[in-house]
Amino acid sequence: MFEAVEEELGRRVATKAMRVSDPAKHLEAGCLAFIDECADPAIQRIVLLDGPSVLGWEAWRELDLNYGLGQLVMAIQAAIEGGHVERQPVEPLAHLLLGALNEGALTIAHADNPDRARRQVRAAMARLLRGLAPAPS
Repeated sequence: MFEAVEEELGRRVATKAMRVSDPAKHLEAGCLAFIDECADPAIQRIVLLDGPSVLGWEAWRELDLNYGLGQLVMAIQAAIEGGHVERQPVEPLAHLLLGALNEGALTIAHADNPDRARRQVRAAMARLLRGLAPAPS
């Protein structure tokens, strides 16, 4: 059940990201879509709340890496090539962004007001991503 939901989540995020015509902007679109999708109570319950406790932390993390990390790596590479993200090693950045996305999703899942938390996490992620832009020359 977990893997089916995680796979569907990945498809929905990818679909929303691909709606943006500029591949260099897929990273931001995908990150924000992930945050929006995590407002879904079913995703919260299965992926964020029950998943780690039922599967165990290591198994949950491995599955999360299998489903999310590859998409992030490709989106970061496109953003670097498109000039939206400063040139840097892609893998460490992908891991850090995946962690930030997961923490943001957990913040939403545990919030008393999930809609407000989603808006705040979304805004924080947008600011974080803007901070990855190359410095003006």
